[in-house]
Amino acid sequence: MKPSRRLHLHAIVVVTALVLGLTPSPTQAASKGNAPAPVDASAKPRTAEAILADFVQALGGEAAWNKHKSLKVDMTLEVKGLALAGKAQALWTAEGHYLETGEIPKLLTMKRGGSGQRFWSQDPIDGLRWLDEAEAEQTALAAAWGGYTALTRFSRTSETIPPEEPNQECVKLTYEHSPPTTYCFDTQTHRLLLEIGKKVSPQGETPYTTRFSDYRASGGVWFPYVQETAAGPATFIVTVNEIAWDVPAPKALFKLPARGTSRANGK
Repeated sequence: MKPSRRLHLHAIVVVTALVLGLTPSPTQAASKGNAPAPVDASAKPRTAEAILADFVQALGGEAAWNKHKSLKVDMTLEVKGLALAGKAQALWTAEGHYLETGEIPKLLTMKRGGSGQRFWSQDPIDGLRWLDEAEAEQTALAAAWGGYTALTRFSRTSETIPPEEPNQECVKLTYEHSPPTTYCFDTQTHRLLLEIGKKVSPQGETPYTTRFSDYRASGGVWFPYVQETAAGPATFIVTVNEIAWDVPAPKALFKLPARGTSRANGK
């Protein structure tokens, strides 16, 4: 493969893995009676703990998730400005199993999955391998049953930082292995609007910015149906097509594929 084509493919692989890892996480809609009040943008900045607590409350906590056993989200992928498009799917179970797949015809197919205790990845650049440290940590967050309500469970520290845009409250979280990530929330709805961080791969760290929009309700649960991620030279747009709860999810789906590389086999 020519160096220029390999670099181009690597950029798309990284961003594809990124947007799959940021698969729009479903969030339960808070009822009018317990929804947190809007924030006065001119008031003194609040603590990170207060901002995140309102975020979780606005999403309804874990109650909606506990009613289900699995979740499947089907999506389309578009590489902005490159006339490339594909499809993706993510599958979660309440037992902690996770599988994500992404495909751009004639260019790449990639997968990530695991049991909640250990995760693997397969793509055209790095082959089939077990994930560890930062890559495993970032995948664990994407795989968490409960979506982004699990943010505080995975982070080590949190602090309020100046907002990136008007009418936002932003919090920076640090992790044990992964680079810090900034999350910005709407001061009126407390929904997640913006995420800024670095995606880790064997080739290094790739800065990214993801915007979440077009929130819609599905069975009393809210999803951002559109997310746009800019990372390096590529920008991906992910659109949710279908959401399905309690679908069949046999454990065999989440196992490391039979044909692995020496790296995946731990040699």
